Amino acid sequence: MLAGKAYMERHNQPDVVVVDKHQKTVVVIDVAIPSDSNIRKKEHEKLEKYQGLKENIERMCGMKATVVPVVIGTLGAVTPKPSRWLQQEVLQDRKRVTTRSYLPITPSDTDSGRNFSCVARNPAVPMGKWATVTLNVHHSPVVTLSIEPRSVLEGERVTFTCQATANPPIMGYRWAKGGIILEGARERVMVTTADHSFFTEPVSCQVFNAVGSTNVSILVDVHCE
Repeated sequence: MLAGKAYMERHNQPDVVVVDKHQKTVVVIDVAIPSDSNIRKKEHEKLEKYQGLKENIERMCGMKATVVPVVIGTLGAVTPKPSRWLQQEVLQDRKRVTTRSYLPITPSDTDSGRNFSCVARNPAVPMGKWATVTLNVHHSPVVTLSIEPRSVLEGERVTFTCQATANPPIMGYRWAKGGIILEGARERVMVTTADHSFFTEPVSCQVFNAVGSTNVSILVDVHCE
């Protein structure tokens, strides 16, 4: 940090300098108390004022440096959350700032196709500019297994329907009875004749896509004459 100290000796020193040797980061914090109407202006003045120090630290010390202006207006207005400056970078012309905003979410299958929008505003564009992305959530099949009729006599025909939604699309179906694969049953609907074994051996439908598979099962209420 000798290079940074030498630079600060030739310039106005910031109020606080936080050095994290393990993370190799330096946070330069400077406080100002202007009139409320000059908060934004003072923030950018601070960024420009210490840009040289920031560059010097990064070049000479090999550490990531960030300038954080903390500005409090004389009537009580305050700077936005200082943490936002940790996600900003003053570009080389020292006039423009690039900013990143993050929205962490835990998407579910119902979020697929949902639009998320971000709007950025500054004094030059008070109405802001928008950008929108459409979420594409990949998930394994969501399956519902139904039977018609729900209660049958032994020897009657029964229809099993396997309804599923998935992203990416469904690749195939597999049917089983009592854990034994029913060869040839590869469609969404399976029609068969019920006997007493259906009462104790559940029929299951397994649905596949590129993400994974889902298996659901159902018992048939079989009555004997």
